[in-house]
Amino acid sequence: MNLNELYFNKNIKTPKISASKYESDLIFYTFIKSWGMSIDASQFSEDLFNEFQLLQEDKDATTPFEYEDNLSMEENALKSSLKLLNSKVLNNYNKEEIKLGLETSCLCLKNNYLFWANIGQPHLLLYRKSIGLLQLHNQNDLSFDYCNSSQNPLPKNVLGLHNSVNISVNKLKLKKSDKLYLISRPYISPDIFKLSKEDITLDKIAKSLSQDNNQLSFWIAELSN
Repeated sequence: MNLNELYFNKNIKTPKISASKYESDLIFYTFIKSWGMSIDASQFSEDLFNEFQLLQEDKDATTPFEYEDNLSMEENALKSSLKLLNSKVLNNYNKEEIKLGLETSCLCLKNNYLFWANIGQPHLLLYRKSIGLLQLHNQNDLSFDYCNSSQNPLPKNVLGLHNSVNISVNKLKLKKSDKLYLISRPYISPDIFKLSKEDITLDKIAKSLSQDNNQLSFWIAELSN
């Protein structure tokens, strides 16, 4: 799957997602939004990919985290990789005071399966021709919970602040014509689900999000064959 992305810089600012792609016998994407200090997210992306490669190939690879029998090798590897990065950010950046938090998503495409793990945003949606848009992962932020939608974005769930972290992990068998959409925005506008199946494109979803609130900055990406 190939990535196309758009960023709309409006009056109400939000950090831009940093996307990275790696290929081996699989395709691996990371999407990282940094809150706090300015930093090059590529170093974290490489750590995630390298840890994932090691752990998904070897169930007995050394890791401080327990292997969960209800999850696949790939799901366990994604979860452990994010936990390791959480510890690294906590110890290297936030030991004395909070300087950095990361919203992070990892996607692995392997043998027609999508494996994914999330901490916070971006939201993840699947487009399937026979159905339309479906939400796979949704994370409204704190500004949506406590203020109105015109307030500055504020993350609800980030990596690097605590010893434990809430990681969402899952898998799905993909069809050849499936597309994935990732959206970084305080909430997903319900209007995008009203688009006809023929109108589900990167540009038309972006237009719908802009019309919902033309003050909010947002990032959107499409993964398709």
